[in-house]
Amino acid sequence: MMSRNAVPIQIAYVTQDLAAMEDALSRQLGIKKWIRNTGYRTDPARTSYRGIPVCFEVDLSLSYAGDMQIEIIAPVSGDDNPYDDFLRTHGPGLHHICIEVDNIEKALQDYAANGIEAVFRIAIPEAGDYAYIRSPAMGAAYVELAVFTPEIKQHFEFIKSECR
Repeated sequence: MMSRNAVPIQIAYVTQDLAAMEDALSRQLGIKKWIRNTGYRTDPARTSYRGIPVCFEVDLSLSYAGDMQIEIIAPVSGDDNPYDDFLRTHGPGLHHICIEVDNIEKALQDYAANGIEAVFRIAIPEAGDYAYIRSPAMGAAYVELAVFTPEIKQHFEFIKSECR
């Protein structure tokens, strides 16, 4: 399994109110600035939820607490997705932690061999390849597996420098 490389690099929250979650996390974690990306729409040719192609829109906000990336996701509209479903079932809060992997297909095979399946997949040409995994014993939150492009890593460094 991937445990030797499973060092979280991001903590992500889901909410219906981006500004309220930014405010709450800023007060709790000492975050001074957030970088927003609003109106992000998924491509159903590159996005699936529970094995079904989906298209939906989200607003995102990113910052850093030290070297830990903090992400907030607010679903806006569209097909069933892991964010709306989480909010309906659990309300706002911690949605996933992210770990970087070298090869997402290999990582997914390794996890599947241990009974942990992917629930959500998205490939974003300019940003990378991502999957959410969860086993019943993990509770509500997912683990996100991510292969980042050099471009998105550079963008993350920019956000980190802006938010310090």
